[in-house]
Amino acid sequence: MPVIYCISLPPLMIIIITLLLLLVQVGVLTSHVHSIVMSSNLMEGKLPAIISKLTFLRMIELATMPGKSCLLVIKLAAAVITVCILYAAGLIGTIPKELCNLVTLRRLCICRCSLSGRIPLEIGNLVGLEELQLFGNQLSGSIPHTISRLTNLKLLSLGEYTGGNSFNEEPLPKCLSTLVNLEALFMANCNINGSLPQWIGNLTGR
Repeated sequence: MPVIYCISLPPLMIIIITLLLLLVQVGVLTSHVHSIVMSSNLMEGKLPAIISKLTFLRMIELATMPGKSCLLVIKLAAAVITVCILYAAGLIGTIPKELCNLVTLRRLCICRCSLSGRIPLEIGNLVGLEELQLFGNQLSGSIPHTISRLTNLKLLSLGEYTGGNSFNEEPLPKCLSTLVNLEALFMANCNINGSLPQWIGNLTGR
C-alpha cells in the first residue's frame, strides 16, 4: 500500500491531496493509501470531509504547524484508523467527541495544541488504545472516570514539566487503578495533590 509523506512541503500540497480525494470519490482512482503524514507545514482549516473515502487509511499525522489554526473535523467513519498524531498542530476548541468514535485507535496523541475544556467522557469508548497522550494543552476539569475502561493502555501522558493542563485539585483518581497493563504514567504539573495511593502497586504492566 502507498504512503503519502508530505514533510516540510508548501501549503499547495493540501490542494493536491484534495484533488486526489475527489478522484477517489468519483471512482477515477482506487485508493489504498494507509498513511497520511502532513507534518511541519503551514496548513490550516478543516480536514476535507471526503477523506472518509480512504477506507484503507490507518494513520494520520498533522504535527508542528506553528501559527496556524486547524479545526479538526472527524469524518473518518469508513476508515480503520489505528494511529492519530496531532502534535503542535495549532488546534483550537475542545477535544471533539466524534474522535471517540474511532474505536480502532491504538495510538492517540494530541499534544502541545491549544485545546481546552474537559476530556470527554466518551474517551472510554476507545478500549483498544495502547497509548494516550494529551499533554501540553489547556485541559481542565476532572479526569473522566470512563478512562478506567482503557485497560490496554501501556502509556498515559496527561502532563509535562512545562505545564499546560490543570485538572481539578484532587488526589490521583482511582479510575486509573484498573489500568493494570500500564508501563508509563506521566502526570507532571496536573494539579494532583495528596499521597500516592495503595493501588499504585497494582499497575504491574503485565
